[in-house]
Amino acid sequence: MAARASGALAVALLVVLGLGSGISALADGFYDLTVWGPICVALLALVLALAVTAGGRPRLMPALAVGGLAAVWLWSWLSTGWAES
Repeated sequence: MAARASGALAVALLVVLGLGSGISALADGFYDLTVWGPICVALLALVLALAVTAGGRPRLMPALAVGGLAAVWLWSWLSTGWAES
């Protein structure tokens, strides 16, 4: 029963994310920080909650994806030291 509820929650979250991405054109692509900032914080909280509640060891591909995103974030953060904008 828990697996079925987890699957339904995952589908519902994907639908919400897809709808949000689809209507982003109406909000000028979410370029304003006041729009995408709270969305980013909410998604980060959701991902953290899912990671904490999901037991077991992470699979290889998701771990590599998160590692790649962390590397891109680190590189962009470090590049603010020498970039003009």
